[in-house]
Amino acid sequence: METFEWENFLKVAYRDWCNVQSLNKFRRAPSNAERVSLCIGLAIWSDKNVCRLIKRCVEQSYMETSGKSDEVSRSWREKGNELFKERHYNEALLCYTQSVLTASCNIDNADTSNRVELAMAFGNRSATLYHLNQYELALQECDQAISHGYPRASLHKLLQRKGLCLMEMGQQHLATIVLREALLALDEAVNLSLERKESLKSEIEKLLNNCTHPSVSENTSVSIKPTKPEDLRQSSDKLASASRSLGLRFNLDRGRYLVADLPVNAGELLIKEIPYAVILLPEYRKTHCHYSGNRAG
Repeated sequence: METFEWENFLKVAYRDWCNVQSLNKFRRAPSNAERVSLCIGLAIWSDKNVCRLIKRCVEQSYMETSGKSDEVSRSWREKGNELFKERHYNEALLCYTQSVLTASCNIDNADTSNRVELAMAFGNRSATLYHLNQYELALQECDQAISHGYPRASLHKLLQRKGLCLMEMGQQHLATIVLREALLALDEAVNLSLERKESLKSEIEKLLNNCTHPSVSENTSVSIKPTKPEDLRQSSDKLASASRSLGLRFNLDRGRYLVADLPVNAGELLIKEIPYAVILLPEYRKTHCHYSGNRAG
């Protein structure tokens, strides 16, 4: 059986099943679990051609539904590069995110050679986030790029950026370690001229010196974490989700309305409640999870 397609599969399945004994067993099975067991026990599942056909169909179905393609991913990344050159960082970030989402990647395979597009997209995201002063997020993207096999020839640039992020976050000791790794990676960058290598080496060594002898401004820790929403000073025992400072009033002209029964400080939180439903704004639909609201990647 050189060519095995679904028609052949159905013929063999029909041959195995269409006998009185098999059908009676299936009909008399006391539970669905036993019926499934009978189906799994068919001899056809041990046929190598059947297994090969099913595997091919599953892989094809996955590719059709997931939309994963290195070519598409590269196209998004190149579009992002053009926007990045024009310093349109937010728009570039959207393109790089699409590049991450469309890059093919077999995470079950320890070999990272098939993840170059994914790693490059993460690297580009890190550069964009760095320019947007999102240093902690940029640091995470650097680690993602490295874990997915970022090209060794350009690894020094990624490590240098990671070191810069750590410096901006006030983590000088970790920055020193990473920048030294960048120097080692620079030695392995065989595609660079000697003059270019010396220039980059001098640049990284200058950063290392700044880590060892930071100025006052360079030693200032930059926090990019969003502030935690404040809580109500005191919750009302009459109005759900409202501050105790508020009271409910009613008259025929205005209907129901809230007033301040107690002194209210400037900027004080007066109402806080969990939303009944959440939907992403259009500008975040390609970058954030529609379920959790967290940033993708």
